[in-house]
Parts: sequence; structure tokens; C-alpha cells
Amino acid sequence: MDDRCLIAAGVVACCGRTVSASQDKISSWQAAERMQLIHSLMLLVVPSLPRPHLTGWLALSGISIFSGSVYLLVLLPAGHPLRKVLGPSTPIGGLLLTAAWGSILLGE
Repeated sequence: MDDRCLIAAGVVACCGRTVSASQDKISSWQAAERMQLIHSLMLLVVPSLPRPHLTGWLALSGISIFSGSVYLLVLLPAGHPLRKVLGPSTPIGGLLLTAAWGSILLGE
């Protein structure tokens, strides 16, 4: 198991939760981490863009919604009521990230 997953499992365990580290959950967590890292690096160029507020808002919102929903889906137990909201919100975060990249490419 990856060290980052062990750290996350330790944090969750301190809160009194149990973590089932299935391969699917580990893969989902790692995908969310990767997306967060890549798009956080994108935020470094945002101040030099023509419309930094728009691109920054799209990127930050997309990162928060996409990665945040995946993290919570991994951590929340099956049957938790928030899972019904989080699953459909993940693609919304992806759309916001796509719009941020579009904003960069179009120079808008």
C-alpha cells in the first residue's frame, strides 16, 4: 500500500472510523490526488492570464468538487446519504476543470 494511503488511513482511524483499503478505493484516491496535483500546478500560471479571476475560479472550484467528492466517496461508508450527492457531483468538477483549461487555451 502506498505511504500516502497509509497516512490517510491513519488520519481516518484517529477519528474513530475504519478504513477498508480495497484496490478500487486506493485507485480512486490516487486518481483524485493526481488530478489535484496537476491542476494545482495549473494555478501557478493563472495570475499571468488575461482573465485570472475566471480561470482561477473555474480551476479551484473544479479541483475542490472533483477531488473532494472522490476523497469523500472513498472515506464515507456504503449507504451514507452524502454518497448520493457526491457521485453525480464528480463529473461537474471535471467539467469545471475542462472549462478552466478551455479558458487558458482560448485566452479568455
